[in-house]
Amino acid sequence: MVNVARNLSEIEPHQSVITYPSYGTMDREKRTWNIQIRGTVFEPCGDDYQSRLLVRFLQRAMQGEGKIVESQMFRHRVSSFLAQHKRGKRVTIRVGDKMYRLRHLTRRNGFFGGILRLSQYEVERFKDQEAIRDGWLYFDVLARRTSFREFSGHSQLIEPHGISVISDIDDTIKRTNVNCRRELLVNTFLRDYEAIPGMSQLYRQWAEAGAVFHYVSSSPWQLLEPLQQLCDDHQFPRGSYHLRSLRLRDPRVLTLLLPARWGKRHTIRSILKSFPDRKFILVGDSGERDPELYGAAARKFPHRVARIYIRDIASRAMDRNRIRRAFRRNMSDTWRIFDDADQLATDHQWSSGH
Repeated sequence: MVNVARNLSEIEPHQSVITYPSYGTMDREKRTWNIQIRGTVFEPCGDDYQSRLLVRFLQRAMQGEGKIVESQMFRHRVSSFLAQHKRGKRVTIRVGDKMYRLRHLTRRNGFFGGILRLSQYEVERFKDQEAIRDGWLYFDVLARRTSFREFSGHSQLIEPHGISVISDIDDTIKRTNVNCRRELLVNTFLRDYEAIPGMSQLYRQWAEAGAVFHYVSSSPWQLLEPLQQLCDDHQFPRGSYHLRSLRLRDPRVLTLLLPARWGKRHTIRSILKSFPDRKFILVGDSGERDPELYGAAARKFPHRVARIYIRDIASRAMDRNRIRRAFRRNMSDTWRIFDDADQLATDHQWSSGH
């Protein structure tokens, strides 16, 4: 990024922005903070033929009647999937009393990203302005002057040492039933989101012990708002969110039904590499490929992954063969299968860096 006091973002009055909670890391040699800024520029969908066609597809897949898909909840949740993502847009953010322009324009899928580099002096200055508080940096994406609109975002400044939790979402902290196509879609578009009992209390316990959180999921970015609402309602600790990109307008629409096939492995490894001196807890479930992904991460970073916790899902339970394949190479003291969050409440081996 470059500091600039001219030219706000090229975001028109009829366009919107969603920002993704992210994180910042400290470069101890240069004594600077490198803070990720991420989001998407989009235009709300219209009532075109393609939108109606895709809605009918979802209706058939969910075996729902017309009145069901006309519900306010369905229309709200599906609308973000049908939005038109805007490429080639210049994005400017404001932190405190300073403005920064991202170097790169938005991509074809509307995504924008950049690294905000702040000296320790600037960090302290923004703390005085309350643009940094409680370990989080707050910023605004600025639209054109004529629209007088701002879109807020935030990134957590995470210290080099400590405990980090990488947590899946679907069927780990939120009931989704990813192994049943119809239930997956119904739970996604037609029902209030339901938290897995005990998980928020467990995560709060870890947060009170100093852990920070990264929510890495196969859920699409379009569900960020209701997922954050679920976490807020049930008092899950705040953290960064790492979801996958998906548009129902894409020919890849059926990948919504195959949540494991995306770059989750790369995202997990990227977070691990960002914090070489932190210990990690990996939490997931047996319904997707979390055991295999987490086992591979532990073998790749044997001194970094302290514990792996897998919630056992009845529809795809962990049998001996799968356990042996996922956690091979002397990992018996690292992983644990659980059915109920209470089973992990007294497991403190991770906190000692085991």
